[in-house]
Amino acid sequence: LEESVQAGKAASPSAGGVAQERVAISNFLQKVPLFSGLSERDFGRLSDVCSGGEKLFRKGEFIIKQGDSGEEFYLLISGTAIATIDVPGMKPATVKHYYKGDYFGELALMRADSKRAANVVATSEEATCLAISRSDFQNLTQVNTGPAATFTETEEDEMMLAAMADDDD
Repeated sequence: LEESVQAGKAASPSAGGVAQERVAISNFLQKVPLFSGLSERDFGRLSDVCSGGEKLFRKGEFIIKQGDSGEEFYLLISGTAIATIDVPGMKPATVKHYYKGDYFGELALMRADSKRAANVVATSEEATCLAISRSDFQNLTQVNTGPAATFTETEEDEMMLAAMADDDD
């Protein structure tokens, strides 16, 4: 995707380049299991909010910091990352590994006034993510049949929230 998106941008900054970028993003999103079963219209809406939201992170760089307010949701399009939970007086505990096509950061956007439940750190030399802003995410979730309507809290999300709650005691 990264190469396709960059080729589309280099080919033309005009509407043709934007259209190529949108197609490349849509093709990537169709391979993400989270979005299986979405209609073409929903993929179009999702592609629109992802266009131009590409972010590059270097090895060891925080993509998300535990305790921060959640302003973006991320889809990993290249590279790898890990989720860690800060434990007072101890080394951060790794709770999940992320690979191409994985997503993270949705939990803080799904709950009002929620803070990030974990850190997410790039582990490959470069990790590229598509970012969806809080407002775009909320717009997508307000349409019951929209792409973000498929998001639900997982057991892992609940474990991270529980660990964070224990941390506050």
